[in-house]
Amino acid sequence: MVVVRDRSGKIKLVTALLLVVVVAAVYYGQAFGSVYWRRMRFEDAVQQQLGFAGQLTNEAIVQRVRNAANGMGLPQAASNVRLVRSEARSLSIRIVYTEEVNLLFGVQPIRFVIEAGRSF
Repeated sequence: MVVVRDRSGKIKLVTALLLVVVVAAVYYGQAFGSVYWRRMRFEDAVQQQLGFAGQLTNEAIVQRVRNAANGMGLPQAASNVRLVRSEARSLSIRIVYTEEVNLLFGVQPIRFVIEAGRSF
C-alpha cells in the first residue's frame, strides 16, 4: 500500500513566507532608500555650488546650499554649513545632519556627514 502525502500546506507556507520577505524588503528599501537618495542629491548640489567658488562669495555659496537643503525638505541641521576658504585658493564645506526614518517598530536616526572641497 502506497501512501501519497499532500504537500500543498508546505508550499503555501513557503509562498507566504517569501511574500512577507519581499514586502519587508520593499518597505525597508523604500524607507531607507529615499533618505539615502536625498542625501546623494544634496551632496551633488553642494558639489555644484563649489564649482562657483571663484565667482561667488562665501555667503552666497552658503545661502545657495541652504536653499538646496530647504528645497529638498532636509532637517534644519542640514542648513548649518561650515565653509572654509583658504588662501591657497581652495574651498571646503562640511555639513552634519541627522535624518529619521519612520519604521513599523520605531524611528531609526541616520547621521550624515557631507565633506566636499575644491580648488579654484
